[in-house]
Amino acid sequence: SKNLVQEENISTTEEAANSEKPEPKAQIETEKVSEVVKPTSSSNVTSFINTWKSWLKIDRSEIVTPSEQDKKAAIIDKFIENNPKISPIKDDVDFIVKEKSNDISHLMTETLAQLYVEQKLYTKAIQAYKVLQEKHPEKTEEFEERIEEIKKSRNIK
Repeated sequence: SKNLVQEENISTTEEAANSEKPEPKAQIETEKVSEVVKPTSSSNVTSFINTWKSWLKIDRSEIVTPSEQDKKAAIIDKFIENNPKISPIKDDVDFIVKEKSNDISHLMTETLAQLYVEQKLYTKAIQAYKVLQEKHPEKTEEFEERIEEIKKSRNIK
């Protein structure tokens, strides 16, 4: 009976020891299984064909789809070819340069004439009022009065 009890103790301790360690053994076994390389057939033709087909698919997909920059460049090139709006400069064209003149009568206003008076540029003010008399004949009397005022103030000072 002692042998039976000892055998039961031994078997239970072995089971307890085995119950804790079987998982690592199972993991080791699965790792070994994953490392085992399956024997291949005598030729590698099928695997070569599969890799070659996948390579062809990858290569074609890159060629078929042009990048966005290529598309934009093509659109710009078509636009330039079809819609040129800038005309080239002709070499035979003679450019006529107007001589600078002191005629600023088109710029003359009553405000400018008044500024000349305030800046004590009496000669320019008188010229401005004379130009304004020609531009606005209806105000000739008013401009004559201002010219006379300028002449009087000039004589006083």
